[in-house]
Amino acid sequence: MVQYKSSIFNLEKACIFQGKSHRAIYNTLTGSLVLLPENDIRELVTNKGKKNELLKKLVEMNIWVEDNIDEFQVYQHWYQQQIHDGRSVGSKMLVTGECNNRCRYCIIEKSSISMDRETADRINDFYFQHIEETSPVEVVDDYSGGEPWMKHSLILEIAEKRKTFCEKRGIPYSFQITTNGTLISSNSVEKLQRVGLDRLRVSFAGPADLHDYLRPGRNGQGTYDVIVKNLREISGNISIRIEYQYDGLDDSYLRAPEMLDDFIDNDISIDDVQFTPILAQRHSDEFKGGLDDPEKQVWLQHEAVKRNLSPPVAPPVNTCLAELKHRFVFDAAGFVLPCPSLQPGEMAYGDVVTGIDFYREAVMCNRLLPEKCRQCSLLPLCKGGCRNQALIKHGNFDGVDCRYGQILFYSMNYIEEEIKKAGGSVII
Repeated sequence: MVQYKSSIFNLEKACIFQGKSHRAIYNTLTGSLVLLPENDIRELVTNKGKKNELLKKLVEMNIWVEDNIDEFQVYQHWYQQQIHDGRSVGSKMLVTGECNNRCRYCIIEKSSISMDRETADRINDFYFQHIEETSPVEVVDDYSGGEPWMKHSLILEIAEKRKTFCEKRGIPYSFQITTNGTLISSNSVEKLQRVGLDRLRVSFAGPADLHDYLRPGRNGQGTYDVIVKNLREISGNISIRIEYQYDGLDDSYLRAPEMLDDFIDNDISIDDVQFTPILAQRHSDEFKGGLDDPEKQVWLQHEAVKRNLSPPVAPPVNTCLAELKHRFVFDAAGFVLPCPSLQPGEMAYGDVVTGIDFYREAVMCNRLLPEKCRQCSLLPLCKGGCRNQALIKHGNFDGVDCRYGQILFYSMNYIEEEIKKAGGSVII
């Protein structure tokens, strides 16, 4: 007789629902979440998975699985599907290494290399061939730098060609620009919207005094008021996402609500605020807080949700561009990089003239994981962690950046929020 067991990818949280003891079970691989009475769980365990209607539903959701299944192999098959999913094709375009800001914590070393039209055309030729071969249902790009708005005329030309190419094939084309916000204008935004711009991702570092200290202009001048003025000018005409970057080692994050309220007071329509601890730098140890204090980020998320500036809490996920065959990072010289945080040409696994080094690409898509990762309930969310942080910490881009405590905290917070939504109460 086939026997069943609880999946290794399950996370559980005890709670009270409708006056009775329940357990919320969340599967990190499938995203399934159920609320089960403790009596039903005891019966499942006692009967060692004897077939019944409840077990049948749990097996369909992969919360319970056959006893002889190697779930790491299941993960591997699932992971390969993620890697090779060509329904959505995209690129990160690092159009310039130049920047008009001098942010104290920037993880990108300044470079004078900027993309020229000849390189842009070669990138487009390479990209178009891939789109032709893949036939995706959408193409979604992100233009970044340096400060990409310093090359907004070139972005306009690139995007116009891509939009025309995709529309002739019935493929929707859109892109976002990741910017410091100091150079944007309503006129340039309108022009870019005609060729597919649908979102701006704008960086902040807190209310004015904190922001101006951490993100000064080239000559040391403040930039906060300039950005707010620019956002007011375009507010309501385009989707705006704020990325708030804070120092994880101090309590400056507590002042984030001042910044959030300032957006509201200035009538700036914000679709989403994301919170990102300042990451460690390769060339400096000034900012070492990194991703190690999830309680701060959860508190910030709740503050944004209270102000309708962010969607509800969702499970954490790590997506590495190095491991997605249909997501490219093109630097300003036309090299294909595994990560946008690397320097021009660094660790390139191809370029737009000679093509892809498939051996190197295959190695990146097959990062070896230690046994503790292979048996970890959080593996589908983590996937080995951030390669760039593994490089900074351990000197190994193919290494593991374990954030178990952080991801577990975020995941349990998500489960608790779902319990509350259902009308239950969490048992601490």
